[in-house]
Amino acid sequence: MEAPKRVPAIVATYSSLHPLKYEQHWRENITDILQGMRRLVSKVDIDVAEAEYLELLRCEHLLKDLYPGKYIALKRSRMENSDPTHPMDYLTGVLYHIIQNAQETPLSYKIPAALNEMVSLKRSQEVLEKHQIEEQDKGRKSKKSPKATPEKDKRKLKKDKQSYSETNPEEEKFKNSDNPRSKSPDKLKDGEWTMVLFDDYLKLKSTIEFQRSKIAELTSRLTHTLNIKPTEETTYITNSDDEGRPTRLAERFAIVYEEEWNDAFDALTMTLRWGEMDAIFHLLRIVRYIYDYCETTAKEQLQMLEKVLYGPLIHPKRQYKDSIDVENLPDGQQLLMSSCAVRCAKDFRKVNAGVSVPELCLDFKDQVVRHIFKWDLDLLPAAVLNFIDKCMEIIWLMCIQEPPMVITWANDGESVNTNYYTFYSRKGEIVKQPVWPAVFLQHGGPLLTRGVVVPV
Repeated sequence: MEAPKRVPAIVATYSSLHPLKYEQHWRENITDILQGMRRLVSKVDIDVAEAEYLELLRCEHLLKDLYPGKYIALKRSRMENSDPTHPMDYLTGVLYHIIQNAQETPLSYKIPAALNEMVSLKRSQEVLEKHQIEEQDKGRKSKKSPKATPEKDKRKLKKDKQSYSETNPEEEKFKNSDNPRSKSPDKLKDGEWTMVLFDDYLKLKSTIEFQRSKIAELTSRLTHTLNIKPTEETTYITNSDDEGRPTRLAERFAIVYEEEWNDAFDALTMTLRWGEMDAIFHLLRIVRYIYDYCETTAKEQLQMLEKVLYGPLIHPKRQYKDSIDVENLPDGQQLLMSSCAVRCAKDFRKVNAGVSVPELCLDFKDQVVRHIFKWDLDLLPAAVLNFIDKCMEIIWLMCIQEPPMVITWANDGESVNTNYYTFYSRKGEIVKQPVWPAVFLQHGGPLLTRGVVVPV
């Protein structure tokens, strides 16, 4: 007798996420994260994410049924493609953000696999839509045009048509008017509308509801901050969403290379008489140490903010001193408190991130520049000090993004990867000296700006 097929416990509990007709397309890691995050994020977010997941399963199921050859070819290409990065177009939607929000939970180890599962489903959806559009185009082209009418019949047809238009002015008026239903969305003007599929309508509606809820949440959270008058202590606060976006940070970092880096390079080579390669080496050395410093400090700061939130809850009438009391709580309560505290701490820090920059600059100059580099701060040109401050500000904002942005630099002696790096002064195939790092949206994410290398 054949053994019954094992159904995962999580599927048995939440069968609505896994209709039996999509059984071959279930994704275990996505499901685990959605169920694990159910108590940690709002119901609206979870509902929208689950709707996205079910829609992706449906599309892959249709692809296999309608275009089995394309489905097999896509699966084969997934197995052969070892590139860990994902196109930025796929890293969107509520489902993606729910997966990323599991970063500080025990489910964090499932994030890379869940992202791979989500991207594979989105690729299936993209292939399905592409071939459906191609079939529609072929169907329109294959329709036979009517046979040529003899000249006599043409005159009769024209006469009948003219007679019909005189007796039916409203019909002729409708035919000659611009029919909004026949227009493509790209050609629509304000106030006009177009027809969409019902599934697309539901997807758009859920996305709009999610965005409205997020806008309302962020508006209430930032109201008091936006009304703060600039003072000496608050000039670094990042009030503008545009300035804090990863793409904008990457652009600002590239501007630092074009402006502050050149000023510092001139100061080192012309004022202090350093050699060209020495100046390039030490300016990148500053960036590398700032990046390591910001990564470490960001993790330490988040832990401190998290502990501050624990205290008043566990000991509402006395001062909180130790984290041992948290460990005595039930596992479920620990997980809930930790996730909520981390999320609140991250939101609070991101809104007020710039406040930390002045002290970070002072501490870095004292702990690293003075004691590790052994440089006399009083003798350093102002352009070099300004370069340190500017790099610290932008790299700090990169490190507190969610997920954190990543910068990488080439190694001496390796082949130049022209996808990630451009050349300094001349072209070549082997790296002699890295000059400036490349910027990525996140670990394993898409490239935002290329770095620079000196080739052999």
